[in-house]
Amino acid sequence: MKVRVKCPVIVDVLPAKLKTPRKIVLTTWRDYDLPEPVGSEGAFEAARCEMPMAGTPTPVKKVFKTVHGYFTQVPDKRGHDADGLNVTVPGSVSGELSNRIATRTAATVETILRDKAVKFTPLPDGRTPDDLLMLPDIERYDGVVVDMQAYEAQLLAIDEIVKEYAVVRSTLYRRTNEPFYAVSMSESRSAPGTMPYVGMHLVTDGKPTGATVAVFRLGRLDDASEFKSMLEEAGAKPGLLIHGHSTFEESPEAVSDFADLDMTIAIAAKRTSDAFESSFDVFKKPRETLKEAIYDVPLEQIATARRLRAATADKEFSEIAVHADQLVDLLEEVASYGDRSRFATETLPLAMVLSLWENRNIDIDFSPITRKPKR
Repeated sequence: MKVRVKCPVIVDVLPAKLKTPRKIVLTTWRDYDLPEPVGSEGAFEAARCEMPMAGTPTPVKKVFKTVHGYFTQVPDKRGHDADGLNVTVPGSVSGELSNRIATRTAATVETILRDKAVKFTPLPDGRTPDDLLMLPDIERYDGVVVDMQAYEAQLLAIDEIVKEYAVVRSTLYRRTNEPFYAVSMSESRSAPGTMPYVGMHLVTDGKPTGATVAVFRLGRLDDASEFKSMLEEAGAKPGLLIHGHSTFEESPEAVSDFADLDMTIAIAAKRTSDAFESSFDVFKKPRETLKEAIYDVPLEQIATARRLRAATADKEFSEIAVHADQLVDLLEEVASYGDRSRFATETLPLAMVLSLWENRNIDIDFSPITRKPKR
């Protein structure tokens, strides 16, 4: 699909009668041909689900797989199309791409402004994406000599942004992280003393939430659903609409190498470490808490907590997951301390998480509970 995009660009210039290079924000137009992968080899809809709380009618989140990666719909910010931005609406694609590029440029401007040694000429009056899109065209701006090498580098960076997009049928899609299913237990309760809610999401941004218990790669929808059912059988309450997605479907062709078990162990390690730390009420009862930490907490638990913190503090889940084998040993130590230790949290059933790791090489044939996504 051919589209013309307006792009705000930070240009290095030498203004007339000045010897010191300055920066200026101008605009330019770029022509692109967005790929339309439907029907091409290796392209298919890998998964979909409903998002009940995202609007009416209920939007359907879809993940499309191509040889270049995974893509999911670009939201329709105006709410005209529940399932994503409709490319047949005049100006919709051009506006989305221009806004994305302008947002990147606006962030870069703010970064440059923090460097007092760099000068703008003139400084943009407004620095929001909309403000930058209103600036003059570079081809009509006189009185400056443009550093063409730096300008071309800016255009290449813009081209990389546009490469993240594709058109699937009549909807605009954007490249996403490798998707996975996340089973979560919410801290919210129907009433004090009741069990937490459990829900499931199709995650495409690569970021598990703080309530995530376990993740499952594409191709393991049945396993994810079975795990969620096991949590419900153990007492968790079926999630409300606000606690997850629903009506999951997955293509038989959906196959992924995502290290879901390693990520699950990383999540458990981080949450367990956080639970230990938050069990001490240092704000309301600092003196009593200090005495507890010194005299009441078993030394072996403190040693385990220190090792967990060293393995997880200030690290992304992907960094933590690299050491999943070693973390399992620590989590088994935590499990041995029982449900009343300071590591325990009702929204992280550690024994069930560890069982996923123990059974990782067992091929469990769950009965089919899903159907192939509609093409």
